[in-house]
Order: sequence, then C-alpha cells, then structure tokens
Amino acid sequence: MNDFAERDNRQAVGTIVLIALGVRLFLLFYGKALEEDFFITLRYAENLAKGNGFVYNIGQKVLGTTTPLYTLWLALFVSLHINPIVVAQVTGIIADILTCLCVIRLSRSLKYPDIGLFAALCVALAP
Repeated sequence: MNDFAERDNRQAVGTIVLIALGVRLFLLFYGKALEEDFFITLRYAENLAKGNGFVYNIGQKVLGTTTPLYTLWLALFVSLHINPIVVAQVTGIIADILTCLCVIRLSRSLKYPDIGLFAALCVALAP
C-alpha cells in the first residue's frame, strides 16, 4: 500500500472511531437508557462486593447473570465506591470502539479492507 492510500485508510479508521465515540456520547447524555439485564448484573455485582456472594437474592444460589466476567468487573468498582453505572457506560463505549477496530483488522486479514470499513461504520452507527 502506498503512503497516500495508507494515510487515507488511517483517516477513515480515525473517522469511524470518532463517529462511534460521538454516537455513544450522544446516547450517554441524551438517551439515558440502560437495558434491564444491566440492572440484574449490577445487583449481582453489588451483592458480591458486599460479601453476600455471587447471588441475585441473598441465600438463593442461582446463577442468573449472563455476563459473569463483566459482573466481576463491576463488583470491583462497587467495592471501591466508584459509580458502577458510569463505569459500565465508559466500558461500553471503549468496547464498541474496540469492536470497530477489530472488524477493520479482521477484514484486512481477509483481504476485504473496504468492506471492513463499511462494516465498522455500521457498528459505529448502531446504538
């Protein structure tokens, strides 16, 4: 790839990252919507951080969270008295941007860089 094409490609990737960030920040400040599953995960994280175990209801040992690793991540911040909702929102933004970059990288390895840029743009625009 020549220098001109490489620079254009970097600009396209940067633009996609900025679009993803912009859409996520817009939704963060104006959407105010969190999925019901998040509050289930948050309750598990709060119980875990308070020493009640990895449970939804204290005394009932049933695994009901769909994201155990994410629950552990949130429990860490609950135990540090850092707002887990803000942590979850920032984590989601970072994960979405990394997803865009992974789509681009995967498409390059499959020799379809233009399709990858389009697919990453679709991911960036999807809430």
